[in-house]
Amino acid sequence: RQRTSFLVVDIVMEACFITSGGALLCGSVFTRNSGFDRLPEKSSLSRSKPLSKYLIVAAGGSRKRKDKKESSKASSNSNSNRKKLSVRGFSSLITSTTTPSKQQQSTTESTNSDYIDAQNESFTLLRDTKYDNLFRWLQNSGASVGKIGIATIGKHKIRGIIALEPIRSGDVIVSIPQKAAIALTSSDDNDVMVMDDQTNPGYAAMKLLEYMKNPKLNGWKYAFEVLPGMEDCTTTDFYSEEDLKALEWSAIQDETRKRMERVKSVYETYSVGDLIDENEENKYEKYMWAVFVVVSRVIGIHFRSGIVKYLIPVIDMFNHQGESKHELVCKNMNFCVVAGKDIEIGEEIHIRYGDGYLCNDRMLQDYGFIDENNRNASNIQPIFQRLSSSERIVTVESILSSFSTTIEEDQALIANYQVSNENCINLLNAIKFRHHLKSQFMALKSAFIDAAN
Repeated sequence: RQRTSFLVVDIVMEACFITSGGALLCGSVFTRNSGFDRLPEKSSLSRSKPLSKYLIVAAGGSRKRKDKKESSKASSNSNSNRKKLSVRGFSSLITSTTTPSKQQQSTTESTNSDYIDAQNESFTLLRDTKYDNLFRWLQNSGASVGKIGIATIGKHKIRGIIALEPIRSGDVIVSIPQKAAIALTSSDDNDVMVMDDQTNPGYAAMKLLEYMKNPKLNGWKYAFEVLPGMEDCTTTDFYSEEDLKALEWSAIQDETRKRMERVKSVYETYSVGDLIDENEENKYEKYMWAVFVVVSRVIGIHFRSGIVKYLIPVIDMFNHQGESKHELVCKNMNFCVVAGKDIEIGEEIHIRYGDGYLCNDRMLQDYGFIDENNRNASNIQPIFQRLSSSERIVTVESILSSFSTTIEEDQALIANYQVSNENCINLLNAIKFRHHLKSQFMALKSAFIDAAN
């Protein structure tokens, strides 16, 4: 490990840590060890003073404790060209309990020239013992998670992953050892559950509940503690009949109802309710929550013996972007996210769900949202495969006329729900889905007309 010296600046803010690579982490300095790949095993800092009194800056060199005057002087005279995450970039995170003194303000201002403001969008780093425990366990398991932080991002406060330091193309962003991942299916082709599991997530959900009931979970309990809650279940499995009807697309409606029947059969056949805490008011709802976790967060890894579905801590928190160039790979018994381009400090890091090949009907059924920039129309193109040019135009016009609303009316409904009905997320997503579907049909219609001419 690289030896590190600490510069301590007495300012009133939450405890922060900036590694020599430029990574800033607000929160507990001593508990979130996993965030500090360059942090020595034992810190020379005394724990006798409140952590909220310090901004801790790490720089290369031998470890040596400095008093506050020396630290301030060293900080103001620093000529380092290394980019570091600006405290100003995290202004929304800092909770001041008192007004800084003039000396403290001047110290902060004198060091601002050495920082860059890296806040590309509004985000708040999540500071919670649950994440501390998760990162510490992962690091002890051999994971590499020091380059990233978990944050709520944007006006909707969606949880995601941001870069705590510059990451270059080809670098490993995150690496999770296979032993820390949770296998929810086996690769035994003779296992009847495995054979049915490709279309029935109920089996993997049952396995997840079995693990959660086990009091000796190794460190997996830390991964379970940060899973999304029931309020995040927005896949079509949780749609009311009114929400399903609002989709106005029979393919997704029929598939949703069939999947609901399959997962219910697992619940009844294997008495899954016995795996759930007896104090749980609605055991079937808890089971459906586990189904949601499986379809929205579990990744299928192809091995020679078959497909194994894993819940991979931290990697399951990356959000989707269809244009993302970052890759999920498995090498040397580790699941890694590799940077496909340079990443700046404070930038959210995305991956492509389904490797970017999923249509919006699949996105909505399995992840609970649609990608408005999704150009994949493989779900509707087969309709026109065996038709002549004139038949294609007639068919697409017939489909468009079958919808109960126009594109313009859907746009007005979306705007209205976004403003006044935040609790109607499922209905809002259903309208967004059919709006995007109509846009795809309109694009196909234009292409068919151009081809005919």
